Amino acid sequence: MHPTKFDHGLVLAQTLAPGIEIADDATPESLLEVLGPMGAELLVKGIEDGLFVAPLRDVSGGTETGTADSQLLQLAHAPKISPADREIDWASWTAEEILLRDRALGGRLWDGGLWARAGLDDGQWNEGKQQKHFLRATFAGPWRIAAGPAAGALGQQVGAGKPFLALDPVTGSEEVRLATVDGKAVVPASITQESGRKGQGAGLLAERLRGGGY
Repeated sequence: MHPTKFDHGLVLAQTLAPGIEIADDATPESLLEVLGPMGAELLVKGIEDGLFVAPLRDVSGGTETGTADSQLLQLAHAPKISPADREIDWASWTAEEILLRDRALGGRLWDGGLWARAGLDDGQWNEGKQQKHFLRATFAGPWRIAAGPAAGALGQQVGAGKPFLALDPVTGSEEVRLATVDGKAVVPASITQESGRKGQGAGLLAERLRGGGY
């Protein structure tokens, strides 16, 4: 609790509820459904018990004090999420991490080089920035993890971030998968090309992959 700042001050109450289970596929929305009622109950009880009346008792450390300055030195606030945090780092993100980040960041992961890697975008020169602009690929979830690409004739694996065609184990139809650094693959619900029609990106990639020369 702090009189003027958000997310500052003393911890006046905390739940002792045991066994709060967080699902592996949890999202901010599903966490809110579980933790929201608990937080509301804690707030109501704190008001009823007058926990905000001095002298304030910091239950996180078990001390009674009227200032939170010493506690502030121990806090590390999370940085603000920016669009750059949603850009997939194929060189280091595993298949599991891609799914985790999609859930934690609320979707809209993107890739600034997918169309160039697939030979569908040569880039457009930007005079102001003196560099080429490449079309983004924006992904919609939910994602799923699938089997990675088989090694080629020379034993070489498809590089991380490269698209390839495989058969959907449920429908038996072809689908576009994206190879990951840990030898697996991920499949988003849909792919959209920047300035293109929503959700049509997977079709463009599939057509390109079937045509060869890539």
